[in-house]
Amino acid sequence: FIVWVFYIYNILQVPDQYGTIRAVAEGKADQFLVGTSRNFVLRGTFNDGFQVEVQGHTDELWGLATHPFKDLLLTCAQDKQVCLWNSVDHTLEWTRLLEEPGHCADFHPSGIVVAIGTHSGRWFVLDAETRDLVSIHTDGNEQLSVMRYSVGDIPSGCKLIRNRSDCKDIDWATYTCVLGFQVFGVWPEGSDGTDINALVRSRNRKVIALADDFCKVHLFQYPCSKPKAPSHKYSAHSSHVTNVSFTHSDGHLISTGGKDMSIMQWRVIEKVSLSQNDNIVEISSASLPAVSEKVAQESSPTSEIPPANEEDSTPVESPATPVEDAVEAEVEPDGIEEQNEVQSEVSSPEPLETNGQAPSSEINEEIAESPTITESQGEDSPVS
Repeated sequence: FIVWVFYIYNILQVPDQYGTIRAVAEGKADQFLVGTSRNFVLRGTFNDGFQVEVQGHTDELWGLATHPFKDLLLTCAQDKQVCLWNSVDHTLEWTRLLEEPGHCADFHPSGIVVAIGTHSGRWFVLDAETRDLVSIHTDGNEQLSVMRYSVGDIPSGCKLIRNRSDCKDIDWATYTCVLGFQVFGVWPEGSDGTDINALVRSRNRKVIALADDFCKVHLFQYPCSKPKAPSHKYSAHSSHVTNVSFTHSDGHLISTGGKDMSIMQWRVIEKVSLSQNDNIVEISSASLPAVSEKVAQESSPTSEIPPANEEDSTPVESPATPVEDAVEAEVEPDGIEEQNEVQSEVSSPEPLETNGQAPSSEINEEIAESPTITESQGEDSPVS
C-alpha cells in the first residue's frame, strides 16, 4: 500500500508598497518579523497579515521642518516620501508620496499647511492635518534649496532694502544662514565652503547647532563672532549630516543624515547645581540666565571632557559643576534615534565625549560665564 503525507503550506504576500523581503525573523508565538528593501519592518501572522512596526526613508534625506507650536516634525527625501513624525510618541503620523523628490520644507506660522520644495523648481503645499494637496507652484527650473514662510510681522507698505549696511543690525526672528557676522566663527580653518550643510539658532538665542559633511553635529555659543570659535562635536550619524532644527520649545534638537537616511532626536534638559549644602533642582529654559555653558551628563561615573575640537574617551574623575543645560539624543523604533545620557564637567567650550553604548545621547548645557557643549551615545533601540 502507499501512504501519502500531505503538508499544508501557507502563503502570505508582502504588498509591493513595502518593497521586497530582505530578512525574516521569528517573533512571539506565531508572529514573525520581515525587513524589506524600503526600510520597513513588518510584524504579522499568516492569519492576520502584516502591520508596520518601523518605517523610514529609502533614499538620501535632506528636508526637515519642525512644527511652530506642536511636537511634530516633517521630513522629505529623494525617495519622494514626505513623512510627519510625532517627537513625543515617536510615531509616524502620516506619509505621502510626491510626484518628485523633496529637498526642503517649512511649516506656515499657523501650522495649518507645510510647503515642500523639490529639485525641479516646483513646490507643493500640503495640509498638515490631512496631508491633502492644497496647491502646486513653480519657481524656475532649478533645485529649491530653502523654503521659508514669513513670520507675518511686516507692516503694510514695506520697501526693498538695497544697502548691505542697512541690514547689519537687524534682529532676525530666526537664523539659519551659514554666513553672517553672528556666525562666522563656526567655519573651521581650511574649509572649502561646502563643509557646513545646515545651521540653526535655538529660539532662546543661546546656542547654534550645525550639520557638517563629516558625520558630526556641532554646538556653538550664540553669537559666534570669534574666529575658530570652540565647539563640541557629537557623533551619531554614519553619513554626512544634512539638516538640523530645534523643536518649538527648544526641548529637542533634530538632525537628519544623508546616506544613512536616519533621524536623530536630541533632548535638551536644563538643570542647576548648587553648593554642597544645597539641593540640586531642575529648572525650565525660561528661567535660565542668558549666558550658558554646555556639558554632557551621564548616569554612570562622571568623566572630564578633553579640550575643544579634540576627542578622548578616557574617563577621569571630576568635581560637581554649576548650572547645567543638557541635550540627549534618542533613537526610536520609527526611525527617530535615541541616545543615552553622559555626565561630565567642562570649564570652557570643549568637544563631546561618547560613552560607547548603543544609539542614544544627551547633551547638557551649563550656565556659566562661557558656554561649552558635549555629547554622548547610548541605549539600544531600533533604527530605520
